Amino acid sequence: MSTFYNNDSKILPGFSIELGKEWRKSERSYFSFGIEYLHRGARVENKYVYGEEWLTKLNADWQVAYLTFPIKYNYMFAGQKKIYFTAALAPCLAIIDKSKISIIFRDDPGDFPKENADYSPAYDKFIPAIENSTIDVRIGFGKKFDRFSIEWQTRIDLYGSVDTLSGILGVDAKYITSCFMLNYYY
Repeated sequence: MSTFYNNDSKILPGFSIELGKEWRKSERSYFSFGIEYLHRGARVENKYVYGEEWLTKLNADWQVAYLTFPIKYNYMFAGQKKIYFTAALAPCLAIIDKSKISIIFRDDPGDFPKENADYSPAYDKFIPAIENSTIDVRIGFGKKFDRFSIEWQTRIDLYGSVDTLSGILGVDAKYITSCFMLNYYY
């Protein structure tokens, strides 16, 4: 489940799948590296987009898919039955944009103050996908069993922003994602 933490938005569900390798550093600490497909989004409503020649009011579901490369550290708590803390840094490369925009109205901007707009179009993007790429920090807790573990994580965009891959609206929003993970060891 994701939303924006620096813009007013609503929660949208998503999913991810990851394949990785874990190395045991000591009796209580583990490192892992993986590759993950992550799909997440957030809904915005009644947002104004200001352009020199037009003013648009819209609703949008910003949905972006990423290829991520998490570097993760797990630490088992002393005296606990395989309960652990997990932290990760994950570069996220945007690969698919499934955003949907619903225009409420579009009109001449007239006397509408540009500073009151929620978004302003960005033009002349050389590599527009960079606008969607981010670096996430992941923190959470888990419980390890014989062949699997369950985790609850919070992911926060540290760097980068969300925008359409075409770079049209100049959205500067960052995700906060809460996720339940099931890990299987083979």
